[in-house]
Amino acid sequence: MSEATILSRGGRRVEKRIRTECSVEIDDVLVIQRLGRSVEGWCADCGGTATLVTPEDGATLVRTGARSIYRLIELDEIHWTEAPGNLLLVCLSSLVEKSGHTLRWKEEV
Repeated sequence: MSEATILSRGGRRVEKRIRTECSVEIDDVLVIQRLGRSVEGWCADCGGTATLVTPEDGATLVRTGARSIYRLIELDEIHWTEAPGNLLLVCLSSLVEKSGHTLRWKEEV
């Protein structure tokens, strides 16, 4: 808050206070392009097709560390599968559900 001193016509000292408020709103947008790091595949636990991502990409999406994702896998709390070449993939739907986050995505045209 800033203050300014002003003299009125009668010579009286009058203080004028100026208050400025600023508010900032931040929306985070994370764009994931399918470059072989996420695939549409079969999730046996969901019983249908699902988006499968690496634990590292899943961690980025739900704003946590990769170790947390591996811990959920070890506790069998999220759906996961092992792809050829020992590539571990997690079901994005089960990960989002477990994390409590809401993800919105735009389907490719």
